[in-house]
Amino acid sequence: MRSVTLPPAIVARFRSLSLERLERIEAEWTAVLAGDHERAAEVHNDLHTLKGDARVVGFSDIHLLAHKLEELLVAAEHRQFRMPEEFDLVMTMAIRLMVMLLRTRDGVSLGGIDVDGFVQQIDELVADSQVRSVESTDQPPVSRRAPLTIEPLDRVAPATQQGLAAAATDVYLEHLRASGAARARLLSSWRALSRQISDLYAAPIAPRVARHQHATLKLARDLGKETAVEVIAGDVRVRADAADALETALLHLLNNAIDHGIEAPSERIRLDKPPVGRIRVQVRMIDGGGEVEVDDDGRGVDLDAVRAQAVERGFLTREAAESATERELTDLVLQPGFSTRTRVSDISGRGVGLDAVRSALARVGGRLLLSTHPGHGTTVTARVPQASRRLRVICFPACGTDLTFAVPATFDVTPLDEDTPSALDPLALLEIDPGSRRGCRLALEIQRDQFLVRLRVGGLPFRRTAERLCPTPDHHPVEVVLLGDDEAILLRPEALLAAAKRA
Repeated sequence: MRSVTLPPAIVARFRSLSLERLERIEAEWTAVLAGDHERAAEVHNDLHTLKGDARVVGFSDIHLLAHKLEELLVAAEHRQFRMPEEFDLVMTMAIRLMVMLLRTRDGVSLGGIDVDGFVQQIDELVADSQVRSVESTDQPPVSRRAPLTIEPLDRVAPATQQGLAAAATDVYLEHLRASGAARARLLSSWRALSRQISDLYAAPIAPRVARHQHATLKLARDLGKETAVEVIAGDVRVRADAADALETALLHLLNNAIDHGIEAPSERIRLDKPPVGRIRVQVRMIDGGGEVEVDDDGRGVDLDAVRAQAVERGFLTREAAESATERELTDLVLQPGFSTRTRVSDISGRGVGLDAVRSALARVGGRLLLSTHPGHGTTVTARVPQASRRLRVICFPACGTDLTFAVPATFDVTPLDEDTPSALDPLALLEIDPGSRRGCRLALEIQRDQFLVRLRVGGLPFRRTAERLCPTPDHHPVEVVLLGDDEAILLRPEALLAAAKRA
């Protein structure tokens, strides 16, 4: 981290003043988020001073992070402080990371913290913000004293999610190494960060529905149809890939409802219907997941035409088509290449749309359901499962502390009958001092495939189901999980040993 050698007193004073400055930066940033945007100048000044001091004293990581936070603050100002939640998350975590770097003694490893990777995440966020700013130049200016508007963050790259989770987990480990007020403060930071990161894994559906409502109305006007689109959407959240699949489904279903379902005003009047068609979109939670239902009062599916096409295209024999139920016939509409239309429109082709929807949903474990009332409308429902964040683990107490460790249940864990001097202590590998190791003579042999390690433990192993809080990447040595209401440290033994060897 440092490339120059200075008298210890100067380095100690730099550490002390910088910690005070970071505490002030954190308070100033909180004020900015609360709407006092003029405090951003104070954040700028403190970051600039910290950056300069760190360069002089030789703390290159601190210098780099302070510089990147300056860029992040400039990006926030360019957006007139209409920021995604990720700005606050990255700013807060960068401040905590610098605090950890300042408190680390020379020559002591922080256990796999990837400063360069974190800097890359800041660069990506700033670049993405610049693109969004260009796309939003038609927005009216906002008073610098106006309340801060936080945009919903429903698209965060999995790699960024995992990187943020890894940095938050390092904050948790640092709290275990600290004592007194610092320990309590770091624990509070960890819990706040873990809640924010957890939200990144649950993408809200409502904003995705809202952004297609206007396009649907425009499409109806372009086709000479009058349509009212009603959206009923609560705070429904699913994992990010499932949200993408639902949005794909929604786009196709709305297009199909306008193009295939809703009749022209003159035809609706002839059928004794209101001239304005109706499409209702409902987003709701169901047992085990979420769903989007698109219901229209259009012409519905012509089941007789489906029977005829099924025979003509070889999907069903004539006898099977005549006896087919409504469910069997509507399922055919979802098959690849099936359509009752003889003309391909610019909006939707012969059966490709609904098949694409079903395939997108199937990839995330979802499904598509269709029901119809010929002459009165069609209801199509896209369902996706909720993300599973539960993991089977094998747990064991740490030596000399009330901390609990765990490993994935995919490992074979065998208690050893006698003291094993060669066994490694996970606490030592993580640079955590329990204060006492008396009576810790137990060891476990942990094996999977060709990998084997023996770990010193404070008690016999037991199996549990853990809840993942901030899923870290597979190459990260640890992850914090919940066992009921208690936090535990999930070890990835291969990655842990590799990190220890690098240190």
